[in-house]
Order: sequence, then structure tokens, then C-alpha cells
Amino acid sequence: MIEERAIVYKVADGRILVQAISPSNCPRCAEGRGCGGGVLARLVTARRPGLQAKSRIANLREGEMVVVGVDESVLIRASLLLWLAPLGSMIAAGAFADRLLDAADILVGAFGIVGLVAGFVWVCWRVGGLDSARFQPMILRRDERVDVVCPRLS
Repeated sequence: MIEERAIVYKVADGRILVQAISPSNCPRCAEGRGCGGGVLARLVTARRPGLQAKSRIANLREGEMVVVGVDESVLIRASLLLWLAPLGSMIAAGAFADRLLDAADILVGAFGIVGLVAGFVWVCWRVGGLDSARFQPMILRRDERVDVVCPRLS
């Protein structure tokens, strides 16, 4: 299980939204005394939205620190599906155009792009969207280490 600290962002209508603690909201990193991750996070990421999470813990409140987890096997399968299906369909479509149709290079490239898009469409259909319950993180426990703010320095 891959674990990460998070803050309960919103609790409403039986839905719990969490937001991972990033170096961009670490006070030590913001002051320049941390690990430097805050500077990089401000350059790379914009405002990160909350992510819906499942929970068996009762009485969670907004602003509470929790530990969320994602199963490694689900993450690996999703990564392989997201990368291999579009890449494989792109190569297959390009090879089809090149070998069987004996098409010009520009047409082979067009077939490859169509194959890539078809692969992404198939993945979206197969997965059922990112809101699928199997991809939602699980709130494992309340975080007792409220004094430690920066996850990289703890």
C-alpha cells in the first residue's frame, strides 16, 4: 500500500475530498529553509483540486490530517493500461498502414495518430473514468503527527 499524508478538504453528501500535502504549502519550504520542493512545486503545479476518497473512519472533519493509501497493484495495472494500450494501438495502426496498405509515410503517420487516439478512447471506456471506485484512495487512519508539516523533512 502506497501511503501519503493528506488534509480532508471537504465533507459533504457522503463524499470526502482530500488534498495531498505538497511542498508548495510547507511553511519551511515557502521561507526557503526546507528541502527546496516548494519552489519546484510552485513552478510545476497550479492549484491542485481535491480528490474523492473512500473511508471507513467515522466523523471526519474538514481540515483534519489523514493518511490515505492506494494499492500498488491497482496503480501498476492502471499505469500499464494507460501507457501500453495507446502505444500498442499506435504501432499496430502504423504497421497496418505501412505493411498491408503500402501507404506513404504521411499516411502511416496519420494512421499512427488515429491509432493513438483510439487507444486513449479505449482506455477511457475500459476504465470507466477516473472517478471509478477502484482508483479512489482509501483513508487509512487519522494522522497523529500534526506537528510535522513538511512530509519530506519528517
